[in-house]
Amino acid sequence: MSIETFPDGETAITVPDIGMDDDIVLIGNCPTAQASESFLASAYEVASYGPRSLTVVNTYFRHARCERRFGKQAIMAKHQARLWSGLGVIFPGVRLVFLDLHNDLVLSYFEGAVRATNVSALALLERKMQPLWGELVRPVYATVDFGGVHEARLLADARGCGFAHIDKKRLSGSETEIREVHGDVDGCDVVIFDDVISTGGSAIKAAAAYKERGARRVFMVAAHGLFANNAVARMNASEIEGVFVTDSHPNAAAAHTQATSFVSVYQLRPEQLAPPA
Repeated sequence: MSIETFPDGETAITVPDIGMDDDIVLIGNCPTAQASESFLASAYEVASYGPRSLTVVNTYFRHARCERRFGKQAIMAKHQARLWSGLGVIFPGVRLVFLDLHNDLVLSYFEGAVRATNVSALALLERKMQPLWGELVRPVYATVDFGGVHEARLLADARGCGFAHIDKKRLSGSETEIREVHGDVDGCDVVIFDDVISTGGSAIKAAAAYKERGARRVFMVAAHGLFANNAVARMNASEIEGVFVTDSHPNAAAAHTQATSFVSVYQLRPEQLAPPA
């Protein structure tokens, strides 16, 4: 694909030659409104050529965390899903593959002749963390809030290690309050799991709470590293000793450059994102 951006912000998208016997896998992400518009337009253009099959892999789905209604707020994840669902009109049966959506509820927002799948990066991230596991003392998988309990518990069961989670109250879009820590972390090395690191505020508070309960060391693993608002520096100065993320969001590469030894990035490859048969 070739995407050219003009001085006024508009884009020109050019696709390679596509034949009716081709199986196309289109990979991209939507970190910004412009990137989302370009990626969606690219997918529509590819679909219009009528390849034999079309799979669109979106490693970072914009607005995935706005998946339910609070008061009179718009459900932005549903709005995005409807835009992508239009692909099914041009190419019925198109496969949409997403990486660690904030909530599987988002999959129910896709309409018409599209097949949406959510895949996990956790196995890949654990591979990246493998050298660390041999050094951990009484490891515990933990969460920043109740939302990640299911995934963290599955990880803990698979590893045969401890499990802990936090009861958190959200005060605003950027402020949270920790109410209680559940689980024994005294003398343990804690690995906090979350689907996305945005400003790092929740992770920093969670790490401090686990340390207050006696945790020995604290690490962080997340599928998406957005690292907004100087998050890397703030997390590096916190109780968190290391962060593991994928390169699903372009900010992850920049974060690794800023703090090479603190942020470890797993580079995704197309064959690792293949949807289940």
